[in-house]
Amino acid sequence: MIPTGKELLVSSPDELSVLIKNTGTFNCDQLRSSHIESATRLLQNASEKLGQNYNITIIKSTNTDLLLLAISVMNTSNPTWVDVSPGNSKNEVKTLDVAEIYREFFIRYMVPNEILLTLHALSGTKLTSHIRGISKKTIFEAFLNNTSVMNTSNPTWVDVSPGNSKNEVKTLDVAEIYREFFIRYMVPNEILLTLHALSGTKLTSHIRGISKKTIFEAFLNNTEKFEKLQEFGRFPLSDGAVDAAERLLLNAAKSTQETLDNARGKAALSYMKKGDFSDLLLKLLPTSNAWLQHCQRANVMINIWGHALETTYVTPQLQNNGFILQDESLQVQWISIPTWPQNIAGLRVCVCEKGDCSRCSCQKQKLNCIPDMCSCNPTICTRR
Repeated sequence: MIPTGKELLVSSPDELSVLIKNTGTFNCDQLRSSHIESATRLLQNASEKLGQNYNITIIKSTNTDLLLLAISVMNTSNPTWVDVSPGNSKNEVKTLDVAEIYREFFIRYMVPNEILLTLHALSGTKLTSHIRGISKKTIFEAFLNNTSVMNTSNPTWVDVSPGNSKNEVKTLDVAEIYREFFIRYMVPNEILLTLHALSGTKLTSHIRGISKKTIFEAFLNNTEKFEKLQEFGRFPLSDGAVDAAERLLLNAAKSTQETLDNARGKAALSYMKKGDFSDLLLKLLPTSNAWLQHCQRANVMINIWGHALETTYVTPQLQNNGFILQDESLQVQWISIPTWPQNIAGLRVCVCEKGDCSRCSCQKQKLNCIPDMCSCNPTICTRR
């Protein structure tokens, strides 16, 4: 009998599930799943209940696949336990806190969580052969004893002293910052480079009105929404990465629009209704195309940083990656499409070659003359 206020969800071999309460039994789809692998299905079923005000989640299984999978994917602060009790007559109970294992593992080794699944699969599972004479433990140790140079417990300090006459000394323990950051956010360390490059460096522009701190907070408050940012640093830059970066900027700007172009249009319309254009250009976000060029420059910078520990490295080509060759000189390419469309329906621009545009078509439409479109003399035009 199910106690009052409790419920039992039972997943079936197909996509259906059953909800059992003290009031009866009901068919439901809360645990609907098409997974055919038991470990992934069990973990997926458990994840459906995470974040629903439960103090703890317990998964009972002696399956090694499930334990490794749980440690790898449970990026959550909610306690998650795997019950690996042998189920013998001694009634022994043994549970493992996978979230705690996750944290302890990465405090020590500082490697992406997905590597656990790779090492587990390579060293033998029910689908992959075990290696004669080489144990799973040996495979894991071979990798963990040779991880990246900077993924180490050795203290690494950066002196950020201002260098002024006060002789102030300020140092930062980057290894400790690394650990504290990933204990809290559980995201790949490479994302720091992406966020730094996108929010402005010596090679990429800073974004007017949006600070570096705002960009970082927009990401860290919703990391799963911007997973494709991890694709920065590769060539060619993927559409998914650019789309994620555009959504990140919109999120940082607190815009609900789907694209930067839409956000600019909405802002311009708002200013037109007010009739005050004094600070419009200071408030506009970049266009989608301008942001694409920015992302391409950031991608170059991220790729360079990503190879910082390599002795030899070929710098990516800058041309066509946010830069353009003009008059045999490499220049920043701000946009790759025309500033103005060739034709704007219903808009007539003036063709004044003389005069101050006091009687031109722009005056009749009560519009300012538009640079690059109107042919009037900007030094004497009164409508600019």
